[in-house]
Amino acid sequence: MDAGPIDMDLRTEGRILYISDADVSVGYGPGVNENEFIHAMHEAVGDRADFLVPRPLEPVDDLPQHLLHFCQPHHRYNPLRYPMHVASQLRAAQRLLREHHFDLLVFRLGVLPLVSRSLVRRHRIPYAIKTLGTGPLEVLHHRGGWLGKALASPNRSMFRDLVAGALVADTDSQGHAAALRQRLDSDHEQIVWIDNGVNTRRFYPGPAAAARRELGLGDAHPVIGYVGSRPWERGGTQLIEAGARLVDTYPGLAIVIVGAGEPVEDMRRRASELGIAERCHFAGYVPYRMIPRYVQSLDVGVSISLPPERAMNSELKVRQYLAAGRPVVISPGSNEFVSEEKLGTVVAPDDIEAITEALSFWLSLPGPERATFERRAAAYMDEHLSMGAMITRRLVLWGERMKRSVQTAPAG
Repeated sequence: MDAGPIDMDLRTEGRILYISDADVSVGYGPGVNENEFIHAMHEAVGDRADFLVPRPLEPVDDLPQHLLHFCQPHHRYNPLRYPMHVASQLRAAQRLLREHHFDLLVFRLGVLPLVSRSLVRRHRIPYAIKTLGTGPLEVLHHRGGWLGKALASPNRSMFRDLVAGALVADTDSQGHAAALRQRLDSDHEQIVWIDNGVNTRRFYPGPAAAARRELGLGDAHPVIGYVGSRPWERGGTQLIEAGARLVDTYPGLAIVIVGAGEPVEDMRRRASELGIAERCHFAGYVPYRMIPRYVQSLDVGVSISLPPERAMNSELKVRQYLAAGRPVVISPGSNEFVSEEKLGTVVAPDDIEAITEALSFWLSLPGPERATFERRAAAYMDEHLSMGAMITRRLVLWGERMKRSVQTAPAG
């Protein structure tokens, strides 16, 4: 039987069904966000939440297996696979809704959110939208070819209708919130900003020397790096240019770059041209379970976005670096707290001189000051930007909106 809007404190009562299109085993992007969300939600509410996601490509043994429900993957929204994914996820959702009473549905919307639309039409269950982004809203128009352009308008209509009917839809930055309100004709209260949170039990200060030995970096010191995806446009290129300028000051310098893709070969060639190839460690794609060790191996973490539109993103890697106590050098965007709390340096993406100076400043911190910074950064992230704190905020907000829906519902 479908649930109706009720007044409850979701921190202590109520059952939630979470549905996402993301592969929670992938070590970057939405997969990381969803993996950590499931961890934190389970820790917050225990067995009161079930999670329906695509069958993962890699093992996810660290997640609560008895609460995970899998549907067929869509293989990056492959047009041949996606219909099978939709049918599989819809069947699984309907089965769960028959077997259990849920008080709230929570969706992470992907491209063409047909499952979410179908469920909210069939069931009178309050629902919320988590980490709403502009990517799934725009990708069909910009990169979908003729078929994508034909589907772009229905896709936008589904997004608009789902947001309009939701208790609330959150997004990870103020810039995204403003852009989505404009594109979806939504009011100020419907779309809210809830920052990206980091799992501070997974990312925390640890000895860099031990991490370097484990990762095959030997006795390299100091180490600067980028840990994420698409390094050629998010900081890896600048690291190579700045690293070549820093080697005279830091003879033992090493550069770690995590992330795979064809443009990485251009980065390798550039490192050879600058004579620092032996100092650059290109790790390629790294499973998520190994990411904390790579972060711990660094002295300074970098996240410098070249595409201007990425300035709106709330970068999880920045939060991971800081949770591990590592200072950051980043480009302008949705990380204002970094400057406000003096946790790093904000630089122009194309100003190699400024990037080099910022890296040198943080590398030159004396031991006691570095230890103090490490404790301060980790404590700030744990208190203000942990995934657990973001889950609590969501649970309170969802409960408040459920209560409001009762108070504003028409009589009869």
